[in-house]
Amino acid sequence: MTTRAPQSDPEPVDDTRAGALRQRIQLVDLGFIELSARYVAPVLKGTLSYEQPPVDVRWTRADAQVGAVFPFLFRIRISEGESPPQDLAELVVVIRLTYRVRDDAEMVGGDLRHYVGVTGYMHAWPYVRAEVQELTAKLGLPALLLPVVVSGDVPSRVRVGPPEQPVVSVHDAPDGGSVGGVVSAEPSPKFPLKLRPDFAHARELWAFSFWHGRRNVPMYICMVFLVLKAMWWY
Repeated sequence: MTTRAPQSDPEPVDDTRAGALRQRIQLVDLGFIELSARYVAPVLKGTLSYEQPPVDVRWTRADAQVGAVFPFLFRIRISEGESPPQDLAELVVVIRLTYRVRDDAEMVGGDLRHYVGVTGYMHAWPYVRAEVQELTAKLGLPALLLPVVVSGDVPSRVRVGPPEQPVVSVHDAPDGGSVGGVVSAEPSPKFPLKLRPDFAHARELWAFSFWHGRRNVPMYICMVFLVLKAMWWY
């Protein structure tokens, strides 16, 4: 497990300042980087609870495009009687968001961090709720239904610093300040935060599918012939 050098917490995001930009910035893409669920201890009997650390948001900007990664981590805990809770399972949901500044790109700089933190969290949260509910059920646990979050709750749930280089660490969450404790996890490989889609791989897949599709043309012709023959016969 790696540790990060201690650093001062960034200034909390402001919902009011984020709201001032909601008509100037448009969400253009949302996708998943990681979905995982695993047991960290044998299944026991007891009362289940969960804890979630603040999301350490990483974001970057290139001209009118803004990209952000929200690594959500949840720790499922179990307790029996008066014994302290024990870690039972861990869930990871990492979401990537891409925005486009519609106009006045130079005017949004000071409040952009607040917009990314508040509005990005609100955009990601419904997907996180759905995935966490499904992941806990797949583990054989009671489905965890996370609460509804309003924008006024977000400042205590995120940490958003200045824009960074377009590479983020998925599990590299800071220590302290979590809801009920801190969730730490083993580091994962670095993921590039690309603001524009890379179509090279898509072109390769298309060419592969087209070439192998051509090889099956005789089979398709035979199938059509058999269908027409059956229709004529009956």
